[in-house]
Amino acid sequence: MVIPSLNVIFEQLTRTFVPSFSQAALGIPYAQLKDIIYPSPPYKHFQIKKRNGSPRFIAEPRQRLKVMQEKVLTFLEERMSPLKPAVHGFVPKRSIVTNARAHCSRKTQFVLNLDLQDFFPTITFFRVRGVLRNRPFNFSHEVATVIAHMCTLNGSLPQGAPTSPFLSNLVCRTMDRDLTDLARRNRATYTRYADDITFSFAVRTASRLPAAFAWWTRTGT
Repeated sequence: MVIPSLNVIFEQLTRTFVPSFSQAALGIPYAQLKDIIYPSPPYKHFQIKKRNGSPRFIAEPRQRLKVMQEKVLTFLEERMSPLKPAVHGFVPKRSIVTNARAHCSRKTQFVLNLDLQDFFPTITFFRVRGVLRNRPFNFSHEVATVIAHMCTLNGSLPQGAPTSPFLSNLVCRTMDRDLTDLARRNRATYTRYADDITFSFAVRTASRLPAAFAWWTRTGT
């Protein structure tokens, strides 16, 4: 019979019971955390302009909440398994430059770029809680619920919270895996930078683009 170590027991308690999680990950009793995040976590709201001039709505957590989010972010990052190589947004040592470089081969002839609409707002509280309950975290329903409440606003990820980029990558892991496999099967290259999805192809003519990505016809007289 193998007796688990104290570290293993402590980790299991942290992942299972809310008071243990609050004390271990955040350094405060759960009663204090409740006062911060319920009934609604505190944010300040403002707008900035996108490159095209349209407004981008930012919800930035107030200082007490932001400190707690930064602590939970560290806690999650320490337990996170590596992301796919295709993911370049919000990943150490990767950037918009490494994302573009993946498609800069001399063999590249065609590039397909897609922008996911309302990226952060469409990542809901329920999706965040769902991925936290699965590997590699395996949090209990109660702990996953508290973390999701800490990191969402009005039921979705706020653009402006330090945890939102990490959680967005976490939620997109299945999509990244499937699109990486799709690209591999069709001899294409796939990358994602936040809400920006790119495929590139080495085929010489549009008629040879994979049917899974493009439909092409030529007309003429």
